[in-house]
Amino acid sequence: MRRIGGLAILWVPAMTLVPAALGNPSRELEYFIIGFGCIGLGWLTDRFVPWPRAPLVPAVVGLAVITCDLALGSHLITRSVLGPNPGYGSRFYGIGNELKSGLMVLLLAGLGAALTDRPKSRNAALTVLGCGFVLCVILGSGRLGAGVGAAIIVASATAVAAMMMLPGKWSRKRIAILVVSPAIGPLSWQSSTC
Repeated sequence: MRRIGGLAILWVPAMTLVPAALGNPSRELEYFIIGFGCIGLGWLTDRFVPWPRAPLVPAVVGLAVITCDLALGSHLITRSVLGPNPGYGSRFYGIGNELKSGLMVLLLAGLGAALTDRPKSRNAALTVLGCGFVLCVILGSGRLGAGVGAAIIVASATAVAAMMMLPGKWSRKRIAILVVSPAIGPLSWQSSTC
């Protein structure tokens, strides 16, 4: 049951687009669709995808559909409950704080599922860094995403995850890289907006 609940949570970012695609039904119906849709998809994923690979499915689907919506002009995201600023009830361009944090969780959950049973290695760390860089560019892009805030979040979280994938002990050099990693995000954001 806990696995289904965890998978249901990972389905939330993708499922928030469904009510928006249906034309923004009432708040109650929107929450019903999201809640029961996530639980249903969590159950289906747990039933048909072997554990521990199951989190990879909502991660890939969520990141793909949200990236596609951003590339097409962000019409569903801006109308969804996780739109740019749902706390204030306003819907405008880009990705809000809630969604950009959720996308980072999706990326890390998907990477965790994909890299399960693999030993710590430089290749695993480079895989994490590469995926994080792609998400950083997507979310940091002025045309697609939320800008510098998303780039900082993704760069910081990706650096920590990549360091955890490296073999060996923690060193001053690794800690220094983690300290400066938030500055890498704005650099990728700046390059993606040029």
